[in-house]
Amino acid sequence: MTDPNLIITNGGFKNALVKLSYEQAEHDQRLSRLENQISEGFSSINDSLRTIQTIKNWTTGAAAGVGTAIVYALLSLFQGGGHLL
Repeated sequence: MTDPNLIITNGGFKNALVKLSYEQAEHDQRLSRLENQISEGFSSINDSLRTIQTIKNWTTGAAAGVGTAIVYALLSLFQGGGHLL
């Protein structure tokens, strides 16, 4: 005798396909949200890297400016007979 649980009816097959289609759509939505989150994360990382680069450039420029001012002050000191101004 055939096990009734193993018999696949036309309606049961259609229900299984509908369920599978629904689960696939859910999976696609989750994957799409994950892709968006990853893209936003990389965008945020890139923004942070640009900010860090800007700060680095600014501090390098500021340090160079301070260093130049010190050198000019020392040159002035030694060339001007010991007076800074």
